[in-house]
Amino acid sequence: MLFSKVAQLLLLFADQNLSDRISAFDESVDTANLVYGPVSIGIVLAIALPWIRLAGAFIAERPTALLRQKQQLNAQKERISRIELDTEEALAKPSLLEAEEQAKIDAASRFEEAKQVGPEIADELQTNRAASEDFSDHPKVTVDSIALNTM
Repeated sequence: MLFSKVAQLLLLFADQNLSDRISAFDESVDTANLVYGPVSIGIVLAIALPWIRLAGAFIAERPTALLRQKQQLNAQKERISRIELDTEEALAKPSLLEAEEQAKIDAASRFEEAKQVGPEIADELQTNRAASEDFSDHPKVTVDSIALNTM
């Protein structure tokens, strides 16, 4: 096989005349180089490649198992973290709702005090609250609805 490659290179690049190059090629190439060599290499590769792949699978088995184990551990940590966050949110939600309700009650009582002091102060307070509620991301609650809910 190697000799046929050398012969091919001689045929292409030698400084001899064409007939000498062709005769050198014919002398170095025979049936073994052209037929039996490639066929025998193909048979050896056909037999050896499945075994090589099997050896590669055995070699890759341990790192693959470790990678899967690491991925499962990370997924489990993520689930635990998500559950902890949900628990904290569930525990904080009642106190947040209670604080919002208390804020509504305080706002209603301040509005009632403003009404007693003077109606123009109550109107100004209601206008200021309506303007500030336009920029908040909470649902809009008017002072009248707060006052009605607390009575």
